[in-house]
Amino acid sequence: MDINNSALNRILALKFYDFNDSSKSQISTHVLLMKEYLRRMLLWKKALKIDQWPFHGLSKHLYTFSPLETDYIYQQLQSVRFPNAHVAASCMAFILWSQIENRENVQAFNLPTPYEPLIRMYESGCWFSKEENMIDLWNNLGESENMILISKYYDTLIPFIDLD
Repeated sequence: MDINNSALNRILALKFYDFNDSSKSQISTHVLLMKEYLRRMLLWKKALKIDQWPFHGLSKHLYTFSPLETDYIYQQLQSVRFPNAHVAASCMAFILWSQIENRENVQAFNLPTPYEPLIRMYESGCWFSKEENMIDLWNNLGESENMILISKYYDTLIPFIDLD
């Protein structure tokens, strides 16, 4: 399998600690992007009938990657300074997802791509940290917002934000 360089390049371009660029930091938009990510992950959780939610790799439920494929991606990500392990894992999950998202068995679910809202949040200068049932969103200005991590708040078919 060829690695989707578009997804990898998006992750390699992330700058979590760019304190000079305040133009990208809109905490209210970041909250909507995180809510949309949580909503989409809940849709996939239900469709795949899995227990894990929301921060895990979905692709492993749809495809088995070889160690060579995953090791190559890990090596490529060594240059990225991630804020924490959850963010790093979600970026890895996004890249793996990009490898399978156009496969017939994935497309058959007819669900929105799960990681796009989260990656857009990262691209706009925000990241998250997680503790039990709470998520803290942080932007490059040091602003933060707390969110409750309980699935019933995100269980809707209506998007929180339009990404088109």
